[in-house]
Order: sequence, then C-alpha cells, then structure tokens
Amino acid sequence: MKPYDSLNQQNDHNGNDQNAHLRNMGKDFLVAPYPLENQMMEVRTPPGPPGPSYGGGQPPPRPPHGGGPPHIAPPLFTPQLHEGMYKAMDTGSMKRCLYKHTYIWLKNGRSFWFYPTYVGYNSVAGYRWRRSQQRWAYYGTDAHEIQFFHCY
Repeated sequence: MKPYDSLNQQNDHNGNDQNAHLRNMGKDFLVAPYPLENQMMEVRTPPGPPGPSYGGGQPPPRPPHGGGPPHIAPPLFTPQLHEGMYKAMDTGSMKRCLYKHTYIWLKNGRSFWFYPTYVGYNSVAGYRWRRSQQRWAYYGTDAHEIQFFHCY
C-alpha cells in the first residue's frame, strides 16, 4: 500500500497521477506574488452618526487614548445656584475643572452633571451624566451655551 500523499489524491483507475504538475511547482507554489508586507492597506472608518452642530458644524473632539468617562457616578446631590458660580464665557476658568465632576447650567434652562475632558476656546466636551439611563454619554457643546458651572 502507498503512503498517503495529499497532492496525490486523484489517481485515475490505472494508477496514473493526475496532480504531478502541482508537486513539480515546488516552493514557488506557496509564495504569493505580492507579499502582504509590501502592500499598502487602506483602512476606512465609517462616519459616525450625525449629531448636533458643534463649534462651527464640527463634531466635538474625542478624548485622548486612555481617556474616557469616570468609573463612578457623579455625586447624588444637585447643586443650587449661588453667587460664586463661574460664568462659562471664560473657558479658561473651566480648565481647572478638567477631569472633575462639574455641574453645569445651560442658557436653555437645562442642568446636569458633566465630566469635562476637553476645554477649548469656543467649545467644551466630555461626558454628560444621563440620570434616567444611569450612565455617562459623550457630549460636547459651544461654550457660550453654558451659563454657569461649578466643579467638585
């Protein structure tokens, strides 16, 4: 009995090898004509979902690698407005709130806990606490939409 040969699986009834040409190709049979390490691979990222206009119609910047929402929920209390709250027109003063639990009041009357990860000249971005969902959600807004803020 002949030993098993994967390239010699097809013999005709007379014992003639029909795959001899494959064995004669040698090593070149396994080498691709264009090795992957010499090819340029294009990687495309699908566009994200449309969101609200932000700082001239651009989406808010994402936090750097290693950034992200805090691992804990914000404090359970809701701060009350009082004198001494910072006006957000000066985003420089909000920079001291980076990576801190911050409560913000918007000009439209809404208020919520926010965890800023980016403070620019005209915009801020970070994570907004969604109380009904009990989770942080990425959020960015025009700095001029913030009426007051206070960080803890």
